[in-house]
Amino acid sequence: MLKKSAILFFGYFIVMILGSGLLMPFMSIITANFVVSMLLLLFAVILFKDHLAAEWDRFRAETPNLGRFFGKLIGYYFIMLLLRIAAITVLDQFMDTSTLGQNQEYLNEAAQNMSMLANVLLLTIYAPVVEELVFREAMMGPWKKNNKYVLVGSTIFSAFLFTYMHSFEWADFALYLPITIVLTKIYWEYDRNVIPGMLFHFVNNMIALTMMYLLFAIA
Repeated sequence: MLKKSAILFFGYFIVMILGSGLLMPFMSIITANFVVSMLLLLFAVILFKDHLAAEWDRFRAETPNLGRFFGKLIGYYFIMLLLRIAAITVLDQFMDTSTLGQNQEYLNEAAQNMSMLANVLLLTIYAPVVEELVFREAMMGPWKKNNKYVLVGSTIFSAFLFTYMHSFEWADFALYLPITIVLTKIYWEYDRNVIPGMLFHFVNNMIALTMMYLLFAIA
């Protein structure tokens, strides 16, 4: 598992850094980013297909009541919103928060230039699967439970890196650290099973996608 995790982790960042640049001479940056994302999704699923199947079986064996599980996810969603409100309120006392959410603005602009199918693939399949495998499974999953210092260090580094990768500026941590905390909590709550976190990530992004298209319709 450690070898596969290392391959995915470094492969993800190499492809993210180099992939779009190599494709941009042949297509728009939005199309290039989409192609790179789909290649990463395919790569991650092929690499972890057996592990994902085993973790799904473990999840279903330990979670017979899916209705109660998704109810818990909705509860976590509202906890995330409360944490976000609290973080922005505190941050507002020390700096100008009017520029928060530039990453979301970029996503909205990109979404307007892509088909609905492409947006659904990116937000509700690519992001939950690839990001949970990279930032939770590959970074926190390979280590033995008795190696507490490594587990704590990898958890903190994972949370920082995931939040940083979604932020345009440091103030954006107020927006993305809450979902990082919730995703990390879910990963540990289910004994480092990546499936529940993927499902929460899916629910969060599906809500965001629905709201985005509603705003497009109103505008």
